Formats: sequence, structure tokens, C-alpha cells
Amino acid sequence: IKVTYTYDLNDGVGNRTIVSELTAKTNAKATPEISVNTPTKTQTSLGFTITETDTDNVGAVTKIELYLGNELVKTADNISAREFTGLLSNNAYTVKVTYVYNLNDGTGDKTVTRELAITTLAKATPEVTITNTNKTQTSLGFSINVTDTDSVGAITKVELIHGTNVTLLGNVTTHTISDLLSNNDYTIKVTYTYDLNDGVGNRTITKELAVKTEAKTAPSFTVKDEDIGTDSIGAEYDVTDTDNILASYKIELYQGNTLIAENGEKKISFSSLSYYTEYAVRFTYEYDLNDGNGTQTKTYDYGFKTLPYIDVTECKIANTGAVSEGNTIYMEVKLNNPLGMTIESVVVNGETYNVAAASTKNKIFVEIVYNGQFAGGDTYLKVDTVNAKIDGSDYIATPETELSDNVFINGRVEVLSVEYVDEEFKKLEDGSWIFLSKKVYELVTLNNPTGYVMDSLLSSGYTKLDDNRYYREASSWYGWSGAPSISSISYHNEYITKTLDIATVYNKNYVYRVCSDEVKYISTPADLKNMSGGYYYELTCDIDLEGIEWIQYSENGNGFRGVFNGNGYSIKNMSFVGDIENSDAYLGLFSIGDGII
Repeated sequence: IKVTYTYDLNDGVGNRTIVSELTAKTNAKATPEISVNTPTKTQTSLGFTITETDTDNVGAVTKIELYLGNELVKTADNISAREFTGLLSNNAYTVKVTYVYNLNDGTGDKTVTRELAITTLAKATPEVTITNTNKTQTSLGFSINVTDTDSVGAITKVELIHGTNVTLLGNVTTHTISDLLSNNDYTIKVTYTYDLNDGVGNRTITKELAVKTEAKTAPSFTVKDEDIGTDSIGAEYDVTDTDNILASYKIELYQGNTLIAENGEKKISFSSLSYYTEYAVRFTYEYDLNDGNGTQTKTYDYGFKTLPYIDVTECKIANTGAVSEGNTIYMEVKLNNPLGMTIESVVVNGETYNVAAASTKNKIFVEIVYNGQFAGGDTYLKVDTVNAKIDGSDYIATPETELSDNVFINGRVEVLSVEYVDEEFKKLEDGSWIFLSKKVYELVTLNNPTGYVMDSLLSSGYTKLDDNRYYREASSWYGWSGAPSISSISYHNEYITKTLDIATVYNKNYVYRVCSDEVKYISTPADLKNMSGGYYYELTCDIDLEGIEWIQYSENGNGFRGVFNGNGYSIKNMSFVGDIENSDAYLGLFSIGDGII
């Protein structure tokens, strides 16, 4: 600050001046401070805030810009805007704010810029899977599962690929495809197109799944229940056609490569064949597996071999007299044996016997040692079968008609039982009883198929009932029966006389005989107390012994003897009071019982 003061002292000098100066400096205005912060973001937008510190209000935001890399992509239309929208996803952006201010210091306008880097959120990449596949012989089914969180895409193509053939299916998520070939490989191809809004553009996901349709089962034949003869072949068979695709079949008989016959009824039944010859039953059949190969023709051969031929023509026994145990029966069997089969054994009456060394292919000899295998008497020996061998295999020849011859055999004899029977020869049960006048017989039962005369039984007073039963009247007794037994027998026929010691056979059915035919009825305690003598006693009512001191019944110290039938009634309230010292105690209704109670 410069002040000039002019004065005149009137001294002749004239005007004078005084100049006074003062230096002063004005205060500076504050430089503003700017920052861009608090970023927010989505998949398609970003937000921010601008913080301004401008104490002297010397400036203002003049521009807000958005850069993608070095490229300016947006400028805010309004300085107050704090958000940019419509952006790409998963991209790195830079927000640039320009601030212009003037400090009024003569230097003019100044510019400050501030930047904030923000990356938008990424959109999720979709996931595509082919699931729930199911298949049959002629169809495929599947589902397409899509996980597209941000809805950025769609199924654009579904294809079924079979070799070079491609079939377009609808762009839906569930499919069932029918009328396909069986046992064929198919590929399911799904194309999904999506855009992540990241500037790259459309992308595609391709998923493929290889699927094979189920195969149809070829028909098959199973031969069973074979019936093979020397000149015929027969059998049953099952046809297994699970998928019902068998179109036709025929049955033929081949010998080697030569067709012998065809059965128009489709049966395995062929006759007038050669014996011991190999044949094959051939099934020729047509079917379509629906696998693209069309109708197929197949053959199945099942081998048979007719049986060797051998015929049993005659049977003869050489023995002229009776045969006893240990003797040999000589049998001659004639054969028609054109194949010369080896004869190993013959089955006679169910028993197998080896052939003798002197046998030939058409005449065999069998030596049968009798050891009790036949019952005895006039015995027919029948040839059941002839066992032969050829080429290591066994065969059985059965005579077409019965072939047998007879021989008399002095067979074994057995004592089967000795027992008491009634007048009708019915067995008396063990432990049963009879009245005094009842007749009882001793019955000897034999196994005597030869029909021997039993000399020892006849001489002992037995009478012949038939070849296997002899009887005699049992001696009279009182009380329990005895036990007759047999330990040896003598017998004869026109060929032999023999005595045989055997293991003793005892009577096993004991019978009690009462002393009279009289029935004694018991109805009072007195009747009960006075029973004696071995009679048949029968209770006719209940008996109450209350108040009666019961003295044990005893007949000559032997207790009760006889048969006592309670008849379903009861004896009750029996009591005994007394002393017993240094002796056995027999307490009860009867001191001792002998008979049947």
C-alpha cells in the first residue's frame, strides 16, 4: 500500500511529498480434497460415492466418466448421478471423476481427477446333465436337467444319433423315443446356448450320453424226456421264445449230412431207423431280433443214438432134481446178439448174477447158488433183464415176452411166533383174561413156503391148519398162563428129512384165566372185603369206606387174586390205622395184587 502526501512549507521550496508504503498479503483459499469410494456392484451395474472437502467453495465436479480398460464407455448425464447401469458382467471398470476449482490466486482454473476400479459380478455358468435314462428293447427315455441360476441360456438342440443318422427332437427336458432298433447303440446329444453378458457373446454346452437298447432274446429249443429204442427216436421239447419273435421252424432227422425224414407235425418222433446208429434232430428256425439285421435263419442239432439191438429169446434151467441150500441152479439163456455185445450179468427174480466163463455172444450160462434168496417150493425163475456192454457203455436188454423156467427148491423154514389164540384162531391180547370154560389154543406160525410136513409139531399133538400154521389146545390152568416155546423143529418132504435147531421162540402173550365162569358183583364194603378165590369181580356202584377201618384184603397172605373190573366207579375214603414194625408195609386196597385190576 503506497501513500503520497504533498505539502508546501511556504518556505520558498515549493511542494514537497511524503511517500509511505506498507506491504500486506491476502489469505489463501483452501485447495479442495476429492475422493471416490464406497463401491457397490451387481452383474449389470455399479455404484459409488464422491466425497468433497471444499471449504471455500472454490470448485465443483464437472464430469463423471466410466472406462472399460482405456475405452470411455459412459459419461454421466447428470453430475449428481452415482450409478452406471446396463453394464457387462464380470468386467473391470474404472469410474473417473473430474473436479475443477479456482483459488482466486491469479493462476486461473485448476483440475483434479480421482479414479475407482470396480469389477461387476459374474453371471453363473449353466450346468447341463442327462439323467433318468431308461431303455427297453424298442425305446429310450431320458430327462435333461439344467441348472441356470441367472437364466442366461436355453436348450437350442436335442439330437438322437444312430450311426450317421441324426434325428432332431424337441427342445424340451423330458423325452421318450419309441420304435427303435433293439441291441443298438444310440447317442443322445444336447446343445445348450448361453450368454454370460461378459462381452464374449454366445457360448454353447454340449452333452452326450451313449445308450444301448435292450437286446431281444433269440428263440431256443430244449429237448427232454427222451425215448430211444433200437429202431426209433422220440422226445419232447420246449420252445423258449421270450420276445415272441419266432416266425417259423421245422424238425428234420439227419444221419450225418443226409436228410432222413421231416416230421410235418413238428414232433420228435421217427421210426424204422437202424439200430446203434447216430442221428441228429435238426431244428431250422427263423426269427427277427429287431436289431437291423433282418430275418435270421438258424439251426440247432440235437444228437441221438439208437440203442444196440439184442434180443433175449429163450431161458432154460438144466437142473432135473430139487435144489437145497448151498446147491447151484444152472440156467441157460439164448440171445440174438448181432453186435456181439459183451454180456456181463443177468437179473433173475430181481437179483443180479454174473455169467459163467463158458458163455458165448449168443448163449450165456448163469450159475445161481441157492442161499435162501428164493422162498422155496416149485419156484419160477424169470429173466428180468440182461446187462450188456458195448464201446464202454452199459445197456439193459429186457425180454419182449416173459422168459422163465421152474425148479423145485427145498427152501428155508422159520418159526415166526408161538401164541395163544381163541377158537377162531384170533390172537388173545397180551394181558387179557378169560373165563374158566373158554378154550385156548397154542398156535405156531411158520414161514414154510416149501410146504414141508412138520413132523415134530405133529408128534407133539399139534394139528395142521395149513402149511404155515399148526395148533393144539392149551392145557387148562388157573391164573396166569405159562410160556410155551419151540427151540427145534423136524420136517420132511419127498426130497429131504431134516431137524433144525433154532433160537428159542417164546410165547409173548400172557393170558389170565379165572377160576370159574361165575361173575361176582360188588356193591357194598362187605362184598369188597369178602372177595377171595380168583373170580371175576365187577363193581356195580361207587363204594364209600368212610368210618370203616379197612383191613387189607389178603388171601392166604397172597393178596388179591382174580380179575377186578371197576367198571368206571370209584372206591373212596379208604383209611387204615395201625402199627407196622420191622416188616414190609403193604398199604392200599389190596396188600398184593395177582391178576388184573
